[in-house]
Amino acid sequence: MAPETPDLSWVDLTFLGGLGEIGLNLMTLETEAYLVVVDAGLMFPEDQMLGIDIVIPDFSYLRERRDKVAAVVLTHGHEDHIGAVPFLLKEIPVPVYGTPLTLALLTLPVVIVSTEEGLARIPRSIREGSLALGATQWETLWRTVIPMASPGIMTGLILAVARAAGEVAPLMLVGVVKLAPALPLDGNYPFLHPERKFMHLGFHIYDVGFQSPNVEAARPLVYATALLLVVVILLLNIVAIHVRNGLREKYRGLET
Repeated sequence: MAPETPDLSWVDLTFLGGLGEIGLNLMTLETEAYLVVVDAGLMFPEDQMLGIDIVIPDFSYLRERRDKVAAVVLTHGHEDHIGAVPFLLKEIPVPVYGTPLTLALLTLPVVIVSTEEGLARIPRSIREGSLALGATQWETLWRTVIPMASPGIMTGLILAVARAAGEVAPLMLVGVVKLAPALPLDGNYPFLHPERKFMHLGFHIYDVGFQSPNVEAARPLVYATALLLVVVILLLNIVAIHVRNGLREKYRGLET
């Protein structure tokens, strides 16, 4: 007996936020079988919301329909449209679709949150002691605060770089090509040439695996390229974690 075909003749639009307020934009498109989330934004607290950093939408409606949620579609990259995406994906992990620039901006909250946590760990007495010894605010920030917060900053950069290195869509916006005759970095002055295009292993996997006239023959090359991409990402993470741990041990004594 063939499975019953779901009824797709109707679509419900439900607004879970963003109406009559600035922020919390979240809308759902729902049929009998599927539910698509359009945007998931945050809102900054109002004056009477003491002790609250950010406000996110109520996901209760989505939790009740968890099995129907098929994807998240982002319209653009403002915080009131993408700021709550990490919180939503923690509860309901689904694919996220959007323009390359919007998807690239999703790496920023990771860096921002880890940087804020790193700065918050620094005791106030360290700043006050630096200023009392005659250092300016800029010298305190540059020579004391940022070095001590560098492990937290490094953590955010590790996560952001690893994510960006594995995702092709953000890179396609800024110049990735199938074959670049010259690299953006070489030995000729001014050494860095931002106007040049560049290559990316992720795009190479897509091109060989899906655009090749003979997919079966290209499969070993796809596997080899994918393995190389994983190895490169692992090496970048290992080096970054080693540097972060070294900085954390260096400034551990000042935090106590």
